[in-house]
Amino acid sequence: MKYNEQEFDQMLTESLLSPPPEDALVRVIPLKQAMNYVLIGMVLCTVLLNFAGLNYLLPTIGSILILLGYRSLRLGNRWLYGCFVMEIINVLTRILLLIIGTTIYQNEINILEAQKVLLAIGAISSYVQYFCLWRALCIVRKKASVKISLKSVVALFVFYVILGVFALMNYEGFLFLL
Repeated sequence: MKYNEQEFDQMLTESLLSPPPEDALVRVIPLKQAMNYVLIGMVLCTVLLNFAGLNYLLPTIGSILILLGYRSLRLGNRWLYGCFVMEIINVLTRILLLIIGTTIYQNEINILEAQKVLLAIGAISSYVQYFCLWRALCIVRKKASVKISLKSVVALFVFYVILGVFALMNYEGFLFLL
């Protein structure tokens, strides 16, 4: 079906004047895909399966997904940019730990100390990242004038602190009760 310029302009103005359907507004959430990447990445970094190399693969894929998500969100506010920077540090420490783990010198004392330092840097940057995420979501909530509780982000932070304590105690096993 062909339209001339006047008919096309008229159709265009009519479509712009009418509001979009209500279900379209509910379905379209800005940057939903980026937040999905972040959340899926957090799950992959949290769940560790110690067989078939999944203890290396899942956290690495999770870190990359988080990095991609924060890359899209980084211009939202300064706290989201902080999350992006902290995830860059996490990815770099994870890559360095993987490289160190593949060398024949991985059991030497100097390398073991370097691994401990890298693990500490990764843990600290993760905690800072979750704090930045909480602050970023507070700002987004305020801008949107939405009354949403951010207790889940605080619970996530507490969960990671508890996991950190268990890691320091060298506890291994299932933590499904948490």
